[in-house]
Amino acid sequence: ERYNALQAKANYEKFTGNLVEYDLARAAGAELGILFRTALERWPDTVAPMLVNLNDREIRIILIDQVDNILVEIVERMKSMLPELSK
Repeated sequence: ERYNALQAKANYEKFTGNLVEYDLARAAGAELGILFRTALERWPDTVAPMLVNLNDREIRIILIDQVDNILVEIVERMKSMLPELSK
């Protein structure tokens, strides 16, 4: 009886979008992890040439901008995953 109640609750929450399938959530997390890791790994090669011969203020501005670009990329990817996760 308890199992049936839990199963009914899980079905209801999945139907209303409050529950995500484990495999989809795991795949989304793995994809975001790969995206984040790749962005951080390529960051030094992308940013270092921009910083040559700049003063501290200019370097700070570029670093802030580049970090923001990475975060925007991750947020956009997360937004694109939401419809898939809420099926």
